[in-house]
Formats: sequence, structure tokens, C-alpha cells
Amino acid sequence: SLGGLARITQLKYEKSGDDRFLVEALSCCDEALSLCPSGNYERYIYLNDQANLLALKYQYQGHVKDINQAAELNAEALDMCTPDHSMRYTCLTTAGNILWAKYQKIGAVVDLDQTISYYTEVIELCPSSNPKISAVLNNLGVALYTRFRLRKEIADMDKSIQYHSRALASRPVGNPDRM
Repeated sequence: SLGGLARITQLKYEKSGDDRFLVEALSCCDEALSLCPSGNYERYIYLNDQANLLALKYQYQGHVKDINQAAELNAEALDMCTPDHSMRYTCLTTAGNILWAKYQKIGAVVDLDQTISYYTEVIELCPSSNPKISAVLNNLGVALYTRFRLRKEIADMDKSIQYHSRALASRPVGNPDRM
């Protein structure tokens, strides 16, 4: 499937840094989106995948047009995932990741605040048994600590400690992600 090939070639890109794999992954997502008409129930999956790929491209290559396009695609995916949608947390995670990447390069505090808002909603929606929740807990802790350093609000530091502690608790002893 195009979606599966896109995800595998994305991993290959992340491991190798070879731009050919990123180009192939983006091409697979483009084709999948062209085959999945607007209104199709599964379209949000391909929109979200494409947004993730463009955010990754932005992180490595720094072209603002990529992060802006990622945000647009993700916004369309979020529109398809109503608040009661079982996979809304996936698109919210991508939204948080996009804005975090943008904040790290541009430094707009509004992006940091929205990142925290998205990650907080993910924590509320995502089942605690989901193996990816620990990464979101960690990311939220990092974002809150970053905001604490800017605004010096103790509540942000306290929440950062809370979310980092929850992330650590969700990673068993011996798990390399505990670092």
C-alpha cells in the first residue's frame, strides 16, 4: 500500500539521511491523497502522514514553506477528526509536533502555547495503554519547561515535572527511552 510504503521510506530516510527516501515517501503520500477524494473517511490518515513528512523535511532542510504546508494539511486532517473521533489524538500529536518544530526555529511564543494546548488535549484523549503516550508526555514536559524558562511561572515548572514523571513511569526499567 502507498501509506505503508510512505511510512517505511520515511523510517529509511530518518536512519540514512538520504533525501531520495524522503522524496519517495512524499511521492507515495501525494499519490495516496490523489486517490482518496475529499470526504473519504480515511483521507485524514494520508493528510496526517504527509504533514508529518513535511514537518520532518522542515526540520532537516529549514524551508518555511514546508512547515506551512504541513500545518495546512494537518488542519484539514483535524477538521475531519471531530472531537469524538477515535484517532483525533494522532492528528493533534502531529499538530503539536509541527508547531514545536516551528517554535524551535522561529521562536513565536504563540506556537509554543498552541503546542502545549495540543499536547494537553492528546493526553486527555489518548488511552494510557497507547505505547506512544510516553513520548507525548515527555514532549509536553519539555514544552512546559521551555515556557517556564520564558515566563518564570512556577505552575509550568510543576506541570513539566509531573508530565516528565508520568513519561518515565510509562517506560519500564531497561527501556532505552528512559534516558
